[in-house]
Amino acid sequence: MEKRGLARRTRRAERDEFEPNKRSAYFPMAYGTALVDLPLGEALRGQRVHLVYAYGSLAQPGGGTHQSDLDLFIVGDIKDRPGLVDRLRAVGARLNRVVDPFILSPEQFERAKKQGDEHVASALAGVRIMGDG
Repeated sequence: MEKRGLARRTRRAERDEFEPNKRSAYFPMAYGTALVDLPLGEALRGQRVHLVYAYGSLAQPGGGTHQSDLDLFIVGDIKDRPGLVDRLRAVGARLNRVVDPFILSPEQFERAKKQGDEHVASALAGVRIMGDG
């Protein structure tokens, strides 16, 4: 990845450290691909999820900081919201981030879209992880 310009190597304390090369023309696409590949399958299993978007600062290439939370917009018929939130918390622990879910039923989602809800519009401008928005 370093040879192709996607990653940059720095030497610290006699160790090689790698970070994304944010100047690469491929960085935005690689960043979006990494978001789509989030380990959410286990957390969402058993739920009737229609769509999931990552949004907020971490959904922007180069956005966010090491302290930023991961905002997820989830639409579905979620029968066990507390359980889903707990499983997403476990995903966040694996990623070393807080996962902040915004969960709507399909009916709530349609109503919010019709009313021009800004929070929903912001979420839909993020990175689609699954479903049709």
